[in-house]
Amino acid sequence: MAYNQNNLFNKVKRIQDDYLKYKNEDVTSKFVYETYIYPVYNISIVTFYKYMGMNVRKELSKQKEIQDLIILNNCKNNGV
Repeated sequence: MAYNQNNLFNKVKRIQDDYLKYKNEDVTSKFVYETYIYPVYNISIVTFYKYMGMNVRKELSKQKEIQDLIILNNCKNNGV
């Protein structure tokens, strides 16, 4: 399980990038999962398909905006 949302989204992004690296029209998604994804990440196929359906780049940009707002708010409160 991921420590926080940001770590989860980074893990999903790595899995999606690995999937895109090995997927072409000659191989199935299940083959890519069994051969390349499962041995490295040890996730179930249901989780794999759930991760493939996530819009990670959008979620990571939201997390970045939230972190920036928190940092800005902390700076204002500390008088910096």
